[in-house]
Amino acid sequence: KENIAPANISFLEAMILAAERKYSAAIVSFERAKTLDKNLVPTADYQIGLCFLNDKKFKSARERFKATASYDPQSDLATYARQYMDAVENTLFYTRPLRVTLGISGGYDSNVTSKPRHESVAGGAGNPETGVFSPSVRLEFVPQLESNWLFNAMFYSTANFNQNYVHSRDSVSSTFSVIPGYNFGRFSISMLGSYTNYLLRTDPDTTPDGNANLKHYEDYFTFGPIFKMLLTEKQIVELFAGYDKKNYYNQAFTSNDNLRDAEGVRAYLSWVWFFLDNGFINLRYEVANEAANGSYWDNTCNRFSANLVLPLLPADYIQKIGFVYLQLAGSYTLQDYSHPQPYSELDGSAKTDKRKDDIYNGSASLNWDITKNWSCFLQYAHTKTDSNIPAYEYTRNLYLAGLEFKF
Repeated sequence: KENIAPANISFLEAMILAAERKYSAAIVSFERAKTLDKNLVPTADYQIGLCFLNDKKFKSARERFKATASYDPQSDLATYARQYMDAVENTLFYTRPLRVTLGISGGYDSNVTSKPRHESVAGGAGNPETGVFSPSVRLEFVPQLESNWLFNAMFYSTANFNQNYVHSRDSVSSTFSVIPGYNFGRFSISMLGSYTNYLLRTDPDTTPDGNANLKHYEDYFTFGPIFKMLLTEKQIVELFAGYDKKNYYNQAFTSNDNLRDAEGVRAYLSWVWFFLDNGFINLRYEVANEAANGSYWDNTCNRFSANLVLPLLPADYIQKIGFVYLQLAGSYTLQDYSHPQPYSELDGSAKTDKRKDDIYNGSASLNWDITKNWSCFLQYAHTKTDSNIPAYEYTRNLYLAGLEFKF
């Protein structure tokens, strides 16, 4: 009002508005300060860049930081601006609307056929070991909407080709999912709709000839709402409750009790805690009920899982050679089947009981994001299934190495 130091007052007003997260109003005040005092131009542009960055307008932020760095390239302010420019460039890459990832991996599978641990119930199955080769492609469309609306669409396809069992275990799976939603601030609500198609080298004949082609094997549909809440700045909780439907094709018919087509409800609760730089822990509990057409496949599933991503290098090394991290994952699944079914005991005797499986999964992966486009990994995964029906007990070890290209 008294026209005392108007440029400095406008600059101070802008800093207060920015601290209050009123970024559009803060930019107006910074621009006014620039017109009143040319000496404030570099600093004001730098602060405007921070406002655009916090408001997730990354391209505008990049232009302001570029302008700041050009005023006096040797100044500390220019150094800070260039650091933010690099960060914005990475953010623009990782938040680009259309994301394409091509992957290729290969390795060794100790039990591709899930051969039972006990020879007496293995049915004369041969050596279950094989080399594996798996190409993949993932397309994601995640537009940056100006409003609070959210949208995510994804297509993912992967194939598994085996050195042995070429005509019985090769498979291709393709998933398409759409997740629209709305962000209310500290929480969001979305709706998941997903469809997965599986192709498998299979033969519906009761006596397969061993030369099966890839055939339509399964359709898997799932949909339901997803609720996410930000508990703290570094903790997120997620809740899903939905409906699943599975249809199987080209299966050898043995009895009506063995029909696997099923539908039912599924829900999970997930908690994520972020720590260090790019590290996190994820704990999850999932429950599902499948009502199958065949009574032998009716079941209830309870799954507990944990996932840890642990950065291995300090920030200065990451800038030089890329992000290197260890990923550990494990899960325990308890699967109870609803109806009794006949089976053979280890001594060959015939029995009838409700099937109950305990499934243990664990994996360790060493990952290296070489650049923002290239990454590679080495992985070991172990599966152990215990069951009261010996034919379903098996152990599997999988060793893989892979490479991904993102653009």
